[in-house]
Order: sequence, then C-alpha cells, then structure tokens
Amino acid sequence: MSAHPEVSAPLAPANLARSTRPAGARGKPDPFNTTAFRLSVGYTLLVTLAVAVTLGSAYLLTQSLITEDVDLIIDTEMKGLNDKFNRSGLSGLTDEINLRIDSWGRVGAVYLLVDKKYDQIAGNVEQWPFKGMPAERRPEFTIETIEPTVVQILSRNLFLQMIQELEGNPESLRALLDISFERQRHYMNEFLSRIRDTPEQRYTNLIKERPHIVRRVPQHYIASYLGITSVHLSRIKNKLAQKNRSKGI
Repeated sequence: MSAHPEVSAPLAPANLARSTRPAGARGKPDPFNTTAFRLSVGYTLLVTLAVAVTLGSAYLLTQSLITEDVDLIIDTEMKGLNDKFNRSGLSGLTDEINLRIDSWGRVGAVYLLVDKKYDQIAGNVEQWPFKGMPAERRPEFTIETIEPTVVQILSRNLFLQMIQELEGNPESLRALLDISFERQRHYMNEFLSRIRDTPEQRYTNLIKERPHIVRRVPQHYIASYLGITSVHLSRIKNKLAQKNRSKGI
C-alpha cells in the first residue's frame, strides 16, 4: 500500500486588519459636547434672562412712578391756583401764575390762562394758536393727526350749494342726510358713554368695536380719549389681562 501525503487546509489569517492608531492614543474631545459647556451656556442664559427681567421691571416701575409724580404735581398746582383765584380773584391768580413762571417755568413748566374768548391773559406759551384771530373765526376744537393723513375740506358755502343741487335728487339727498345722522348718533353715543360707562367699560368697548385703534394708536392718546391717565390705563389693561388668564383666554 502506497502512502499518500497529508494535505492540511490553510489557516485563516487572524487579525489581518490592524489599527494604525498608536497604542494608548485617544480621540480629540469635542468642547461643544461636554457637560461643562452645557452648564456654562445654561447659566449664561439664566443670568441674561434675570438681568432682562430686572431691567424691564425697573423701567416699568420707574416710568409708572414718574407719571404718578407728574400727575400729582399737576393736581397740586391746579388746586393751589384755584385757591388763589378764590381768595384774590383774577388779578391775584395772574400774579401767582407769573410768579410760578419765574420759578417752575425755568425747568420746563407750562402755564396758560385764557378768558371765555380764548384770549391769553397770562402764561408762558409763546405760540398761542388763537392769538390775533377774531373770536367769530376761532374753531371750537382742533384736529391733530398722528399718522400721514389726507384731509378733504368742505366749506360752508360749498356745502349749502351742494344741498341746493341735491334737492332735485331725493335719493342722493337722503343718502347725505343718513351719513350726517350716523355721525351725529356716533357723537351722541360717545358723549353718553363718558357719563354712563366706567373707563374700563369704555376701553373694553373700544377693543371690541375698533381694535385697530388699540393696535395703532400710542397708549397716552388712548388714555386721553378715555379721560384718564396713562397709569390708570395700564392698571385697566393689567386687570383685563388677569381676567383673561383666569378664563384661559
């Protein structure tokens, strides 16, 4: 019997792929993905938020206090001048206003005393709009716009001429009268609202009926329209906001 040579299977190479990284070497750490970085960012944000809240609160509080002080000073001045008029009459009031102009006028205080015809008697207002204007031509009120506005003026003579021309067109004349009636009704409701409603009710009605006015007009103009101070209006707004939060609105 002949002997056959033994054939052995080749052995699979072990660990052919070897890491080229030197032994003991580590990867470079990412500084933005560390706990220390996250803590520092969170702490910075908290400090920034706390400073912003503190400065905002201080600004609102200071503004409120200044407004209240100014209102108090004006009320005190009005009461003092009224007492002076009751004691000394018009001449004594005029002398008192001139005396206060020499003191308070130097720091920006403004005084103005006029008669029934709006003629200036005393005060430090240099540009009085009715100065030199005949009494019969003086307007009962003025209009000041807070946005760029196009104003169309219709004189009395032109209005009367237009009425005469519309007499032959009853429908157009009725439409014009309806517009005038609606304006008069609006003014009447405004007048009755000042007597009947509280400032909070009037502000609530303004939000419901004309919300664009609340969005576009500065707060001190709205307060003047309501017949209150800006501080009082801020309190009304805070009160309404608390009610809405309690209702989940």
